[in-house]
Amino acid sequence: MGIRKEKRMPFFDTHVHLSDTAFSTDLEQIVLQADAFLECVTSYRDAAQVLALAARYPHIYAAVGIHPFFSNLSVPELNSVSHWIYQLQQQSTKIKAIGEIGLDYRDDQPDRKIQYACFLEQLETASMLKLPVSIHCVRAIQDIQKAICNSKIQSGILHGASLSKESAHFFLERNFCLGVGSIVTYHNARRLIEMIKYTPLDYLVLETDSPFMPPEKMRGQRNIPRNAHFAAQAIADIKQLPVETVYYVTYQNACKVLQIEEER
Repeated sequence: MGIRKEKRMPFFDTHVHLSDTAFSTDLEQIVLQADAFLECVTSYRDAAQVLALAARYPHIYAAVGIHPFFSNLSVPELNSVSHWIYQLQQQSTKIKAIGEIGLDYRDDQPDRKIQYACFLEQLETASMLKLPVSIHCVRAIQDIQKAICNSKIQSGILHGASLSKESAHFFLERNFCLGVGSIVTYHNARRLIEMIKYTPLDYLVLETDSPFMPPEKMRGQRNIPRNAHFAAQAIADIKQLPVETVYYVTYQNACKVLQIEEER
Protein backbone atom coordinates (compact mmCIF):
# COMPACT_ATOMS: atom_id res chain seq x y z
CA MET A 1 0.00 0.00 0.00
CA GLY A 2 1.19 3.56 -0.62
CA ILE A 3 2.24 5.56 2.42
CA ARG A 4 2.01 9.34 2.30
CA LYS A 5 4.77 10.55 4.58
CA GLU A 6 4.67 13.76 6.60
CA LYS A 7 6.70 16.71 5.33
CA ARG A 8 9.84 16.43 7.47
CA MET A 9 13.37 15.13 7.41
CA PRO A 10 13.42 11.38 6.60
CA PHE A 11 14.40 9.21 9.54
CA PHE A 12 14.42 5.62 10.80
CA ASP A 13 12.91 4.95 14.24
CA THR A 14 14.85 1.86 15.30
CA HIS A 15 12.77 0.95 18.35
CA VAL A 16 8.99 1.20 18.64
CA HIS A 17 6.00 -0.73 19.95
CA LEU A 18 3.27 0.35 17.53
CA SER A 19 1.21 -2.74 18.32
CA ASP A 20 0.64 -1.36 21.83
CA THR A 21 -2.96 -0.46 22.66
CA ALA A 22 -1.83 3.16 23.07
CA PHE A 23 -2.00 3.38 19.27
CA SER A 24 -5.27 1.54 18.76
CA THR A 25 -7.23 4.63 17.70
CA ASP A 26 -4.77 6.54 15.50
CA LEU A 27 -2.26 4.05 14.13
CA GLU A 28 -2.88 5.17 10.53
CA GLN A 29 -1.61 8.64 11.42
CA ILE A 30 1.23 7.42 13.64
CA VAL A 31 2.82 5.28 10.92
CA LEU A 32 3.25 8.42 8.80
CA GLN A 33 5.63 9.93 11.33
CA ALA A 34 8.76 8.07 10.16
CA ASP A 35 10.10 6.65 6.91
CA ALA A 36 11.04 3.34 8.51
CA PHE A 37 10.41 1.58 11.81
CA LEU A 38 11.81 -1.41 13.64
CA GLU A 39 8.77 -2.76 15.51
CA CYS A 40 9.89 -4.88 18.46
CA VAL A 41 8.24 -8.01 19.82
CA THR A 42 8.32 -8.43 23.61
CA SER A 43 6.88 -11.96 24.00
CA TYR A 44 4.86 -14.61 22.20
CA ARG A 45 1.75 -12.61 23.15
CA ASP A 46 2.38 -9.72 20.76
CA ALA A 47 4.34 -11.49 18.02
CA ALA A 48 1.35 -12.03 15.72
CA GLN A 49 0.36 -8.36 15.95
CA VAL A 50 3.89 -7.20 15.20
CA LEU A 51 4.23 -9.43 12.14
CA ALA A 52 0.79 -8.32 10.94
CA LEU A 53 1.90 -4.68 11.13
CA ALA A 54 5.08 -5.46 9.22
CA ALA A 55 3.07 -7.25 6.55
CA ARG A 56 0.61 -4.37 6.25
CA TYR A 57 3.08 -1.49 5.99
CA PRO A 58 6.10 -1.68 3.67
CA HIS A 59 8.18 0.64 5.87
CA ILE A 60 7.69 -1.33 9.10
CA TYR A 61 10.22 -4.07 9.85
CA ALA A 62 10.13 -6.51 12.75
CA ALA A 63 12.43 -7.66 15.53
CA VAL A 64 11.29 -10.86 17.25
CA GLY A 65 12.32 -12.13 20.65
CA ILE A 66 11.55 -12.37 24.35
CA HIS A 67 12.01 -9.23 26.43
CA PRO A 68 13.66 -9.90 29.81
CA PHE A 69 10.40 -8.85 31.51
CA PHE A 70 8.82 -11.99 30.04
CA SER A 71 11.77 -14.39 30.21
CA ASN A 72 9.99 -16.54 32.81
CA LEU A 73 7.01 -17.20 30.52
CA SER A 74 7.09 -20.38 28.46
CA VAL A 75 6.24 -20.35 24.77
CA PRO A 76 3.07 -22.41 24.26
CA GLU A 77 3.35 -25.66 22.29
CA LEU A 78 7.05 -25.17 21.53
CA ASN A 79 10.08 -26.71 23.19
CA SER A 80 12.21 -23.58 23.29
CA VAL A 81 12.43 -19.90 22.49
CA SER A 82 14.73 -20.70 19.57
CA HIS A 83 12.14 -23.01 17.99
CA TRP A 84 9.56 -20.26 18.34
CA ILE A 85 11.83 -17.72 16.65
CA TYR A 86 12.62 -20.12 13.80
CA GLN A 87 8.91 -20.64 13.31
CA LEU A 88 8.27 -16.89 13.17
CA GLN A 89 11.04 -16.37 10.65
CA GLN A 90 9.40 -18.86 8.32
CA GLN A 91 6.24 -16.74 8.43
CA SER A 92 7.75 -13.39 7.44
CA THR A 93 10.49 -11.88 5.31
CA LYS A 94 10.24 -8.63 7.27
CA ILE A 95 12.12 -9.92 10.33
CA LYS A 96 15.37 -7.98 10.43
CA ALA A 97 16.59 -8.55 14.00
CA ILE A 98 16.20 -10.61 17.14
CA GLY A 99 14.77 -8.36 19.83
CA GLU A 100 13.84 -6.93 22.12
CA ILE A 101 16.11 -9.18 24.14
CA GLY A 102 18.53 -8.59 26.99
CA LEU A 103 18.80 -8.28 30.76
CA ASP A 104 17.02 -6.10 33.30
CA TYR A 105 18.35 -6.40 36.84
CA ARG A 106 15.87 -4.16 38.63
CA ASP A 107 14.38 -5.78 41.72
CA ASP A 108 10.91 -6.37 40.26
CA GLN A 109 12.12 -8.38 37.26
CA PRO A 110 12.36 -12.18 36.74
CA ASP A 111 15.17 -14.21 38.30
CA ARG A 112 18.53 -13.20 36.84
CA LYS A 113 19.53 -16.77 36.00
CA ILE A 114 16.33 -17.23 34.00
CA GLN A 115 16.90 -13.94 32.18
CA TYR A 116 20.50 -14.81 31.38
CA ALA A 117 19.67 -18.26 30.02
CA CYS A 118 16.92 -16.81 27.83
CA PHE A 119 19.27 -14.09 26.58
CA LEU A 120 22.04 -16.56 25.74
CA GLU A 121 19.65 -18.78 23.80
CA GLN A 122 18.44 -15.85 21.74
CA LEU A 123 21.97 -14.64 21.02
CA GLU A 124 22.77 -18.10 19.72
CA THR A 125 19.62 -18.08 17.59
CA ALA A 126 20.51 -14.69 16.14
CA SER A 127 23.97 -15.96 15.32
CA MET A 128 22.58 -19.04 13.58
CA LEU A 129 20.15 -16.91 11.57
CA LYS A 130 22.83 -14.29 10.84
CA LEU A 131 20.61 -11.54 12.22
CA PRO A 132 21.55 -8.52 14.35
CA VAL A 133 20.09 -8.10 17.82
CA SER A 134 18.21 -5.31 19.58
CA ILE A 135 19.36 -5.36 23.20
CA HIS A 136 17.65 -4.04 26.33
CA CYS A 137 20.11 -3.47 29.19
CA VAL A 138 19.25 -2.12 32.64
CA ARG A 139 21.82 -2.41 35.45
CA ALA A 140 23.35 -5.43 33.73
CA ILE A 141 26.12 -4.16 31.48
CA GLN A 142 28.76 -6.61 32.70
CA ASP A 143 26.57 -9.66 32.11
CA ILE A 144 25.44 -8.29 28.73
CA GLN A 145 29.07 -7.97 27.69
CA LYS A 146 29.90 -11.42 29.06
CA ALA A 147 27.07 -13.00 27.09
CA ILE A 148 28.07 -11.22 23.88
CA CYS A 149 31.67 -12.35 24.33
CA ASN A 150 30.44 -15.93 24.70
CA SER A 151 28.40 -15.70 21.50
CA LYS A 152 29.16 -15.35 17.81
CA ILE A 153 26.88 -12.37 17.33
CA GLN A 154 28.08 -10.06 14.57
CA SER A 155 26.17 -6.80 15.08
CA GLY A 156 23.18 -5.13 16.66
CA ILE A 157 21.67 -2.10 18.33
CA LEU A 158 21.96 -1.31 22.02
CA HIS A 159 18.55 0.16 22.79
CA GLY A 160 18.44 3.16 25.11
CA ALA A 161 22.22 3.32 25.31
CA SER A 162 23.83 5.39 28.07
CA LEU A 163 27.36 4.09 28.46
CA SER A 164 30.78 4.85 29.82
CA LYS A 165 33.51 5.39 27.25
CA GLU A 166 34.88 1.90 27.89
CA SER A 167 31.50 0.21 27.50
CA ALA A 168 30.71 2.18 24.36
CA HIS A 169 34.00 1.06 22.85
CA PHE A 170 33.08 -2.57 23.60
CA PHE A 171 29.96 -2.29 21.46
CA LEU A 172 31.46 -0.20 18.68
CA GLU A 173 34.28 -2.65 18.06
CA ARG A 174 31.61 -5.35 17.64
CA ASN A 175 29.70 -3.42 14.96
CA PHE A 176 26.87 -2.30 17.23
CA CYS A 177 25.01 0.96 16.87
CA LEU A 178 23.91 2.86 19.96
CA GLY A 179 20.26 3.91 20.14
CA VAL A 180 19.56 7.48 21.22
CA GLY A 181 16.06 8.53 22.21
CA SER A 182 14.19 10.96 24.42
CA ILE A 183 16.31 10.13 27.48
CA VAL A 184 18.80 12.67 26.15
CA THR A 185 16.32 15.39 27.18
CA TYR A 186 16.24 14.28 30.84
CA HIS A 187 17.92 16.37 33.51
CA ASN A 188 20.12 13.41 34.55
CA ALA A 189 21.34 12.57 31.03
CA ARG A 190 24.94 13.70 31.57
CA ARG A 191 26.46 10.28 30.88
CA LEU A 192 24.41 9.92 27.68
CA ILE A 193 25.50 13.36 26.51
CA GLU A 194 29.14 12.40 27.10
CA MET A 195 28.57 9.14 25.21
CA ILE A 196 27.23 11.07 22.22
CA LYS A 197 30.31 13.32 22.29
CA TYR A 198 32.81 10.48 21.96
CA THR A 199 30.77 8.12 19.77
CA PRO A 200 31.24 8.67 16.02
CA LEU A 201 27.99 9.62 14.28
CA ASP A 202 28.42 6.52 12.09
CA TYR A 203 27.52 4.40 15.14
CA LEU A 204 24.43 6.24 16.36
CA VAL A 205 20.79 5.55 15.47
CA LEU A 206 17.55 7.30 16.43
CA GLU A 207 14.82 5.61 18.44
CA THR A 208 11.76 6.59 20.48
CA ASP A 209 10.56 3.41 22.25
CA SER A 210 7.05 4.72 21.53
CA PRO A 211 4.66 4.75 23.34
CA PHE A 212 7.12 4.66 26.24
CA MET A 213 9.89 7.02 27.41
CA PRO A 214 8.57 10.42 26.24
CA PRO A 215 10.76 13.54 26.34
CA GLU A 216 11.28 15.23 29.70
CA LYS A 217 8.69 17.94 29.14
CA MET A 218 6.09 15.34 28.06
CA ARG A 219 6.46 12.89 30.93
CA GLY A 220 3.21 11.15 31.69
CA GLN A 221 2.10 11.42 28.06
CA ARG A 222 2.22 8.90 25.26
CA ASN A 223 5.47 9.00 23.32
CA ILE A 224 5.21 9.12 19.51
CA PRO A 225 7.74 8.61 16.69
CA ARG A 226 7.67 12.31 15.77
CA ASN A 227 9.45 13.00 19.06
CA ALA A 228 12.64 11.55 17.57
CA HIS A 229 13.40 15.11 16.54
CA PHE A 230 14.37 15.85 20.16
CA ALA A 231 17.14 13.23 19.99
CA ALA A 232 18.20 14.29 16.50
CA GLN A 233 18.50 17.93 17.54
CA ALA A 234 20.37 17.01 20.71
CA ILE A 235 22.91 14.98 18.73
CA ALA A 236 23.28 17.86 16.27
CA ASP A 237 23.85 20.37 19.08
CA ILE A 238 26.31 18.15 20.96
CA LYS A 239 28.34 17.36 17.85
CA GLN A 240 27.90 20.82 16.29
CA LEU A 241 26.48 19.38 13.09
CA PRO A 242 23.48 20.30 10.94
CA VAL A 243 20.45 18.32 12.09
CA GLU A 244 19.96 17.26 8.46
CA THR A 245 23.29 15.43 8.67
CA VAL A 246 22.17 13.61 11.81
CA TYR A 247 18.95 12.43 10.17
CA TYR A 248 20.74 11.32 7.01
CA VAL A 249 23.63 9.46 8.65
CA THR A 250 21.53 7.75 11.33
CA TYR A 251 19.14 6.55 8.62
CA GLN A 252 22.05 5.01 6.73
CA ASN A 253 23.40 3.48 9.94
CA ALA A 254 20.06 1.82 10.70
CA CYS A 255 19.78 0.38 7.21
CA LYS A 256 23.33 -0.95 7.40
CA VAL A 257 23.06 -2.65 10.79
CA LEU A 258 19.64 -4.14 9.96
CA GLN A 259 20.75 -5.21 6.47
CA ILE A 260 17.97 -3.27 4.77
CA GLU A 261 18.37 -1.91 1.27
CA GLU A 262 17.99 1.84 1.63
CA GLU A 263 14.79 3.18 0.08
CA ARG A 264 13.56 6.71 0.79
